[in-house]
Amino acid sequence: MRGGPAPMRLFPRSLIAFALALSPVAAHAEAGQAGAASPEQAQTGKEQIVVEARREGRSDWKRAESEHVLMFSDGGEAELRRAATDVERLHQLMVRLYGPDVQAGETAKLRIILIDSVPAYRAMALRSLRAEEGPYVPPFAGQRYYDPRSDGAVLILPRADQVIDLDTSKARDAFCDEMGPDLLLAEKTCAEVANRPAPAARPWEAVLFSAYAQHFVLNYLPAGYPRWYLDGVGALFSTVKMRRNGALDYAKVSLANRQIFRSYGRLNASEVLTGRYLEAPSAQMEWTPFHAALLVHYFVYSDLKPERRAQFQRYMTAVHQGVPMAEAAGVFGDMRKLRREISSYANRDELTYARTEPGAAPIQEPSITTLSLASAAMLEASVGLPSRGAAGVPGHDSEAGLLFAERECRGQRYQACLAAADSVLEQAPDDARALGWKGVALTEAALAGEAAARPDGLRRAREALERAITRDGDAPLPLIAYFESYTKAGERVPEEAMAAMAKAIRLVPAAPASRLALGTELVRQGQPDLARRLLYPVLFGPYESPERKAAEVMLSAP
Repeated sequence: MRGGPAPMRLFPRSLIAFALALSPVAAHAEAGQAGAASPEQAQTGKEQIVVEARREGRSDWKRAESEHVLMFSDGGEAELRRAATDVERLHQLMVRLYGPDVQAGETAKLRIILIDSVPAYRAMALRSLRAEEGPYVPPFAGQRYYDPRSDGAVLILPRADQVIDLDTSKARDAFCDEMGPDLLLAEKTCAEVANRPAPAARPWEAVLFSAYAQHFVLNYLPAGYPRWYLDGVGALFSTVKMRRNGALDYAKVSLANRQIFRSYGRLNASEVLTGRYLEAPSAQMEWTPFHAALLVHYFVYSDLKPERRAQFQRYMTAVHQGVPMAEAAGVFGDMRKLRREISSYANRDELTYARTEPGAAPIQEPSITTLSLASAAMLEASVGLPSRGAAGVPGHDSEAGLLFAERECRGQRYQACLAAADSVLEQAPDDARALGWKGVALTEAALAGEAAARPDGLRRAREALERAITRDGDAPLPLIAYFESYTKAGERVPEEAMAAMAKAIRLVPAAPASRLALGTELVRQGQPDLARRLLYPVLFGPYESPERKAAEVMLSAP
């Protein structure tokens, strides 16, 4: 390659073979194992072009950076510090529980944005395309937005407790059925004596912990899971309680009490295990996180008979291998008997929960910084919040410039993206993020320009991306962009670029777009079996996605 060093030598042939052979781990069933978007970014509200002209001030937005998360909030610093620390403690707990099955190596940090209110969050009109929970009934739906983007997953949720309405028609019908004989004796109607339950509150931190637990499983143990299982894992870890001495309680089902099931119907295990609840609403059961928690608790934390445990293991393995849920559920035999067992389990006065002793490794305090007005304005605009900043182009504020470059490239305004990246590089010539966005912009400019100038334009783009990878080999964006500089140009992807994309997948294992891109190129290069292995989590994972349909079409073609 012309111009500068050849950083792609960072990818030895052994890494290429190892990374391309990414195979999903088996689904978990043992109690000791805790239950076991680049341009493709989903919608993030209305398009806004807002940046901050004044750069000397500081905003209300703060950023907490810890080992595994980047968390943004315009709330108090103590609250932000506590939330980031608690997520790290949850991560440490899950590593201990899942043990040797956790995928080797670290993944890209999860980016978490905490919104100050539910109305502000709802106004963003976020729509999950690749990681939809449930489907839950309205009181439980849409509590958070999660997007497993190719260059790093994003989680957005409001810092406001969830209000759970328990006064439902099912609750009133259950009360009337129980009061039937007494009503006759008292000569009263049910409406005259109705005992309407008050709403319950679910802390916003529970939604945060639930989402992070699911993120952990999807990224550190990528495989094919039934969606109810991911819902249940999230719901169980949402109950984690951080004790002062560092011990953690988790896997509680205290919130999934009798009143929840009176209000939303008893768990119908056969509809869930067969997947029928995904196809049509049930008249008897409305799906909630607490139903999911109970089902996973039964299979994972109860004293299951060896026969049931073996059945559950075979069921999860079958789903992992792509067997339809309805067919996989046949291993349980008589579903009516299983429903009775779970119903009896749910009626116990007190279900067990787990507690761990304090972890051996101390949790490092997250670093807290306050965003500039320009950076805060760009952050707000990037997620569709009404920006409190003034219009203008970031000047010497590098962080704001990087956010601006990202926004412009994602919006396919590549000249503006290139100008912003170059502005940052004038101050910091080795900034990997700026080099990455510059490489993206140069690639697109080369492809859109005259054919005669394309080779030189692509060479310049790849030089920028190679420099970015040399400076930060764990940043997914330059790795992906380097690979795409060949695929978008219609060129055969060389081995070092294949290895770059494979490493990007290792950094963000839950991103379906990256797997599809590499799988497509593997098919083009005559390796469909390896492509299928790589695409297992996309084809048989818990969530429908545009990439799943594309992968199915590609692999079904002659």
